[in-house]
Amino acid sequence: LGDEFDRIVCVSEAWSQFHAAFRSKLHGWCSGLEQKSAEEDPFEVDSARIIDFYGPVNECELQRILGSDRKIVYIVGNTYPRWAAVTPGLWDQHYEPRKKLTDMLPYDQQPSTVVHLRCGDNWSDKRKGLRNATLVALRKKLPADTYLVTNMVGWYKYFPEWKNPGWHGVRHSALVVSWAKVVHRPPELVNLELFADWYTILKANRVYHTPS
Repeated sequence: LGDEFDRIVCVSEAWSQFHAAFRSKLHGWCSGLEQKSAEEDPFEVDSARIIDFYGPVNECELQRILGSDRKIVYIVGNTYPRWAAVTPGLWDQHYEPRKKLTDMLPYDQQPSTVVHLRCGDNWSDKRKGLRNATLVALRKKLPADTYLVTNMVGWYKYFPEWKNPGWHGVRHSALVVSWAKVVHRPPELVNLELFADWYTILKANRVYHTPS
């Protein structure tokens, strides 16, 4: 979206978990942005929300805001507009993983095929694509060097030929929810494990995933 509307994208300094895992290549320009926006004329600042929890996102309004003359636009979201196409390699142009993240990646060569199986947050959160028949089909059809990312670490044993990160448990980054027994670990370590999974999905050539 930044490239499409000729805007520089800065990740809020308040999102410390992100900055613990990644380094922005535009950090010099983005540093102190919150202070800069506070000093700007209010008519030069706008905001938009791209959140799909409460129904479809108003993409027309988003285009209007991003295409406006406002110098600074704050965006909070959990999804991505349907119209936009992502240029290959775009992430690498703007961000790079920190050494403590790359040290945590449990492989020497980036997996080409990644499967992301996302179990729901609770008993009422039913996710499609997790039926036994589907899991059997994935195991039979995908290559043996497939890499599994999942919040249900018990599924590691269901796909013994596939590689996986070997986590002992996964904790939700926002909710007080854990899958499997999670031994107490420093929050920074838990955060890096989640971003290691996310980065593995990002860099894969082919991703099969449940709704997540």
